[in-house]
Amino acid sequence: FLDSIFESRDMSIIFITHDMGIVAQHCDRIGVMYAGKKVEEGPVEAVFNKPKHPYTSDLMKCIPRPDEDIEEKMDTIPGSMPVPIDLPSACYYADRCPMARDDCYDTEPPLESVDGLTNHKSACLFSEEIEYE
Repeated sequence: FLDSIFESRDMSIIFITHDMGIVAQHCDRIGVMYAGKKVEEGPVEAVFNKPKHPYTSDLMKCIPRPDEDIEEKMDTIPGSMPVPIDLPSACYYADRCPMARDDCYDTEPPLESVDGLTNHKSACLFSEEIEYE
């Protein structure tokens, strides 16, 4: 229903949601935010299939899958978000990131193109090392 309205009126809409099903069904592009800062953006298919920020990768692993055993514990992201009045001066995700290194605590990573693509960007110093299953 929504898609037909957008097309007939030649318009766009911004969804702010945690529901990745809605994003997958209705969106062409996605911007992933962590602690109020954009950490990844790009075409939905690229970000879903090959995330290039550790938070996006971790977030995708937390999505319930209908084909998985219901008795298995759902993945979660360990730790907690930074306090908004005391945000780090470098990477906001470093304290929770399994890939974090010293540089992550010293340098604020810019949102830059990944894989030579101008339409897929990540704010991670080590985005080329991220593997997603």
